[in-house]
Amino acid sequence: MAEFRMTAVAGSRNHFANAVRIALNSDITEAEIHMTVRQIVVWRRVSDGSECVKIAREALACTKRSAAAHPPASASEGL
Repeated sequence: MAEFRMTAVAGSRNHFANAVRIALNSDITEAEIHMTVRQIVVWRRVSDGSECVKIAREALACTKRSAAAHPPASASEGL
C-alpha cells in the first residue's frame, strides 16, 4: 500500500490509475483502496486528493466493467 500512496504523490494520472488496477488484481479489497485514498486526501490536501478520488473511482469502474465482460471460466467448462 505504501507504493500505492507514493504513486499518488509522485506519479502521473495514468500511473495512479494503473496502481489502483494492480492493487485490485493483487487481492487488495475495494474497502482497503477506499481507506488508502482517504489517507491520500488528508496527506495531499483536498485539491490534489480529490483528483486521486476521481481517478480511483474511474479505475474501479473500469475494472468492474472488465470483470463483468470477461467472467472467469468455471472448472467444468474445460471438460
